[in-house]
Amino acid sequence: MKPRLPTTRRGRLLLSIIVLVVLAVIVAWYLRKPTAPALATTAVSRGDIEQTVDATGVIDAYKLVSVGAQASGQIKSLKVQLGDTVKEGDLIAEIDATTQQNQVLNAQATLDQVKAQRSVQQASLREAELEFARQRQMLAAEATSRAEFDAAEAKLKTARAQIQSYEAQIKGRETELATARATLAYTRITAPMDGTVV
Repeated sequence: MKPRLPTTRRGRLLLSIIVLVVLAVIVAWYLRKPTAPALATTAVSRGDIEQTVDATGVIDAYKLVSVGAQASGQIKSLKVQLGDTVKEGDLIAEIDATTQQNQVLNAQATLDQVKAQRSVQQASLREAELEFARQRQMLAAEATSRAEFDAAEAKLKTARAQIQSYEAQIKGRETELATARATLAYTRITAPMDGTVV
Protein backbone atom coordinates (compact mmCIF):
# COMPACT_ATOMS: atom_id res chain seq x y z
CA MET A 1 0.00 0.00 0.00
CA LYS A 2 1.16 3.44 -0.87
CA PRO A 3 1.21 6.16 1.73
CA ARG A 4 -1.38 8.68 1.22
CA LEU A 5 -0.44 12.26 0.82
CA PRO A 6 -2.75 14.86 2.24
CA THR A 7 -4.92 16.39 -0.37
CA THR A 8 -6.09 19.42 1.44
CA ARG A 9 -4.26 22.61 1.59
CA ARG A 10 -4.02 22.49 5.31
CA GLY A 11 -2.58 18.99 5.20
CA ARG A 12 0.01 19.98 2.65
CA LEU A 13 1.03 22.97 4.71
CA LEU A 14 1.43 20.81 7.78
CA LEU A 15 3.48 18.29 5.84
CA SER A 16 5.68 21.06 4.45
CA ILE A 17 6.30 22.44 7.96
CA ILE A 18 7.24 19.00 9.29
CA VAL A 19 9.64 18.46 6.39
CA LEU A 20 11.19 21.89 6.98
CA VAL A 21 11.59 21.23 10.72
CA VAL A 22 13.25 17.87 10.01
CA LEU A 23 15.58 19.51 7.50
CA ALA A 24 16.37 22.31 9.96
CA VAL A 25 17.22 19.75 12.67
CA ILE A 26 19.51 17.84 10.27
CA VAL A 27 21.28 21.02 9.15
CA ALA A 28 21.66 22.22 12.77
CA TRP A 29 23.04 18.86 13.83
CA TYR A 30 25.53 18.86 10.97
CA LEU A 31 26.67 22.41 11.73
CA ARG A 32 27.10 21.65 15.43
CA LYS A 33 29.55 18.86 14.69
CA PRO A 34 32.88 19.78 16.37
CA THR A 35 35.41 20.97 13.85
CA ALA A 36 39.08 20.20 14.19
CA PRO A 37 40.89 23.10 15.93
CA ALA A 38 43.15 25.18 13.73
CA LEU A 39 46.84 24.58 14.55
CA ALA A 40 49.37 27.41 14.72
CA THR A 41 52.39 26.71 12.57
CA THR A 42 55.69 28.49 12.03
CA ALA A 43 58.83 27.95 9.99
CA VAL A 44 61.60 25.90 11.62
CA SER A 45 64.90 27.72 12.28
CA ARG A 46 68.03 27.04 14.33
CA GLY A 47 68.59 29.21 17.44
CA ASP A 48 69.61 29.31 21.08
CA ILE A 49 67.20 28.58 23.87
CA GLU A 50 67.30 31.08 26.68
CA GLN A 51 65.99 30.31 30.08
CA THR A 52 65.71 33.08 32.63
CA VAL A 53 65.30 32.51 36.33
CA ASP A 54 64.22 35.38 38.54
CA ALA A 55 65.20 34.71 42.13
CA THR A 56 66.71 36.45 45.12
CA GLY A 57 69.89 35.30 46.77
CA VAL A 58 73.56 35.97 47.40
CA ILE A 59 76.32 35.39 44.86
CA ASP A 60 79.77 34.67 46.28
CA ALA A 61 83.01 34.72 44.33
CA TYR A 62 84.39 31.33 43.34
CA LYS A 63 87.84 32.42 44.45
CA LEU A 64 88.56 35.56 46.46
CA VAL A 65 92.13 36.91 46.48
CA SER A 66 93.23 39.72 48.78
CA VAL A 67 95.75 41.99 47.12
CA GLY A 68 98.22 43.77 49.37
CA ALA A 69 101.45 45.69 49.11
CA GLN A 70 104.85 44.40 50.18
CA ALA A 71 106.16 47.97 50.35
CA SER A 72 104.97 50.61 52.75
CA GLY A 73 104.05 54.15 51.82
CA GLN A 74 101.20 56.35 50.70
CA ILE A 75 99.13 55.33 47.71
CA LYS A 76 100.10 57.58 44.81
CA SER A 77 97.38 56.42 42.41
CA LEU A 78 94.59 53.86 42.33
CA LYS A 79 94.03 52.50 38.83
CA VAL A 80 90.82 50.45 39.35
CA GLN A 81 87.38 50.83 40.88
CA LEU A 82 84.88 48.38 42.33
CA GLY A 83 83.43 46.18 39.62
CA ASP A 84 86.31 46.69 37.15
CA THR A 85 87.56 43.63 35.31
CA VAL A 86 91.33 43.07 35.43
CA LYS A 87 93.75 40.69 33.75
CA GLU A 88 96.71 39.09 35.47
CA GLY A 89 99.55 41.62 35.66
CA ASP A 90 97.35 44.71 35.21
CA LEU A 91 98.42 47.67 37.36
CA ILE A 92 96.01 48.14 40.28
CA ALA A 93 97.74 50.82 42.34
CA GLU A 94 101.04 52.64 42.81
CA ILE A 95 102.67 53.55 46.10
CA ASP A 96 104.82 56.68 46.36
CA ALA A 97 108.24 55.22 45.57
CA THR A 98 110.49 58.13 46.60
CA THR A 99 111.97 56.27 49.58
CA GLN A 100 112.49 53.08 47.60
CA GLN A 101 114.10 54.96 44.69
CA ASN A 102 116.51 56.61 47.13
CA GLN A 103 117.38 53.19 48.59
CA VAL A 104 118.22 51.95 45.09
CA LEU A 105 120.40 55.01 44.43
CA ASN A 106 122.19 54.62 47.79
CA ALA A 107 122.78 50.90 47.23
CA GLN A 108 124.14 51.60 43.73
CA ALA A 109 126.44 54.34 45.05
CA THR A 110 127.76 52.09 47.83
CA LEU A 111 128.41 49.30 45.33
CA ASP A 112 130.24 51.69 42.99
CA GLN A 113 132.33 52.97 45.90
CA VAL A 114 133.42 49.46 46.95
CA LYS A 115 134.26 48.61 43.32
CA ALA A 116 136.42 51.76 43.11
CA GLN A 117 138.20 50.79 46.34
CA ARG A 118 138.82 47.34 44.89
CA SER A 119 140.34 48.92 41.76
CA VAL A 120 142.69 51.00 43.91
CA GLN A 121 143.62 47.90 45.91
CA GLN A 122 144.26 45.94 42.70
CA ALA A 123 146.80 48.58 41.71
CA SER A 124 148.39 48.25 45.17
CA LEU A 125 148.42 44.46 44.73
CA ARG A 126 150.31 44.76 41.43
CA GLU A 127 152.80 47.06 43.10
CA ALA A 128 153.20 44.64 46.04
CA GLU A 129 153.73 41.72 43.62
CA LEU A 130 156.46 43.63 41.80
CA GLU A 131 158.13 44.66 45.07
CA PHE A 132 157.97 41.09 46.38
CA ALA A 133 159.53 39.73 43.15
CA ARG A 134 162.29 42.37 43.35
CA GLN A 135 162.99 41.62 47.02
CA ARG A 136 163.15 37.88 46.28
CA GLN A 137 165.74 38.44 43.53
CA MET A 138 167.70 40.78 45.77
CA LEU A 139 167.58 38.30 48.66
CA ALA A 140 168.90 35.55 46.37
CA ALA A 141 171.73 37.90 45.36
CA GLU A 142 172.17 38.87 49.03
CA ALA A 143 171.52 42.51 48.09
CA THR A 144 168.73 43.04 50.66
CA SER A 145 167.99 42.07 54.21
CA ARG A 146 165.64 39.31 55.28
CA ALA A 147 163.50 41.92 57.09
CA GLU A 148 162.87 43.89 53.91
CA PHE A 149 161.95 40.68 52.06
CA ASP A 150 159.56 39.69 54.88
CA ALA A 151 157.99 43.17 54.80
CA ALA A 152 157.43 42.90 51.02
CA GLU A 153 155.88 39.43 51.48
CA ALA A 154 153.60 40.69 54.26
CA LYS A 155 152.54 43.65 52.12
CA LEU A 156 151.67 41.25 49.26
CA LYS A 157 149.59 38.99 51.54
CA THR A 158 147.78 42.02 52.99
CA ALA A 159 146.97 43.33 49.50
CA ARG A 160 145.57 39.93 48.46
CA ALA A 161 143.47 39.71 51.63
CA GLN A 162 142.08 43.19 51.04
CA ILE A 163 141.10 42.24 47.47
CA GLN A 164 139.20 39.22 48.86
CA SER A 165 137.56 41.50 51.42
CA TYR A 166 136.44 43.89 48.68
CA GLU A 167 135.10 40.96 46.61
CA ALA A 168 132.98 39.87 49.60
CA GLN A 169 131.80 43.45 50.15
CA ILE A 170 130.84 43.73 46.48
CA LYS A 171 128.70 40.58 46.74
CA GLY A 172 126.99 42.02 49.82
CA ARG A 173 126.39 45.38 48.13
CA GLU A 174 125.02 43.64 45.01
CA THR A 175 122.57 41.77 47.25
CA GLU A 176 121.54 45.05 48.90
CA LEU A 177 121.01 46.62 45.47
CA ALA A 178 118.89 43.68 44.30
CA THR A 179 116.81 43.92 47.48
CA ALA A 180 116.34 47.68 47.00
CA ARG A 181 115.26 47.13 43.39
CA ALA A 182 112.78 44.44 44.47
CA THR A 183 111.35 46.77 47.11
CA LEU A 184 111.01 49.48 44.45
CA ALA A 185 109.14 47.01 42.22
CA TYR A 186 106.76 46.28 45.12
CA THR A 187 105.49 49.86 44.90
CA ARG A 188 103.60 48.81 41.75
CA ILE A 189 100.70 46.61 42.84
CA THR A 190 99.47 44.33 40.06
CA ALA A 191 96.60 41.87 39.70
CA PRO A 192 97.74 38.36 40.65
CA MET A 193 95.07 36.78 38.40
CA ASP A 194 92.19 37.59 36.05
CA GLY A 195 89.05 38.70 37.86
CA THR A 196 86.71 41.44 39.03
CA VAL A 197 87.52 43.99 41.72
CA VAL A 198 85.21 43.57 44.72
